[in-house]
Amino acid sequence: STFISFPHNINIGSFIYSHKIFHKYNSQYNVTVIDYGRFVDSESNYTFSAQDLIFTHNSSIKRGDFTHQSQSIKYIHSSIGEYDANAIALEFNLYFHFNNFVITPFLKNYGIIVNSYTNYADSLPESYGASLVYKLQYLDALLSMQYQAFEAYDEYNFYGELFIFNQSSISIGYTSIANTLYYGDFNYDLFTGINLGLNTQYKDYVLNIGVKNLGAIGTIHSISFNKLFN
Repeated sequence: STFISFPHNINIGSFIYSHKIFHKYNSQYNVTVIDYGRFVDSESNYTFSAQDLIFTHNSSIKRGDFTHQSQSIKYIHSSIGEYDANAIALEFNLYFHFNNFVITPFLKNYGIIVNSYTNYADSLPESYGASLVYKLQYLDALLSMQYQAFEAYDEYNFYGELFIFNQSSISIGYTSIANTLYYGDFNYDLFTGINLGLNTQYKDYVLNIGVKNLGAIGTIHSISFNKLFN
């Protein structure tokens, strides 16, 4: 289960259940609720809210000694006040593992809008990209980079994770979104786009805590709690 708090009272809550079906197959179910908060029409004083409800089923399979594949289907129900919209989207990932590297090309949010809020022709935020993860040879740490391309912009994410003690790690990262969030003050902008994380495991429980600085927009906080059953 995960809870993420965004600026301007936007919150995301999700619950994921994952289990192995056969020796090479894994199945995952995910329910996500995105709450955009409450709004007031300045003319009529009409108060309304906006939410997204997303149901996802993900399956993964081991294709060979060094290759895995995963695919997801998502049903998205979105509401703004009395208006509703629905969509179905697909995602695909391939994982290639060799030596200390894992390369993952991906496609996200390719699908159709079943019905939209209005007659305006809208589309899903489709994206594609790839990630690279490298495990350092002489240090218990991971380095990764991800490139993701949307229709109107590209995004780069850099990430490093250092494993400490037996079952804990600390992480630091940077996102290129920061390039559009600078405030104009060097001291203020220095940490814009930086994210920090702490991950720890105790027996069958895993806890992940993270924070990301978005500069003038605000800060994202997240916490994830996992229970291992086998």
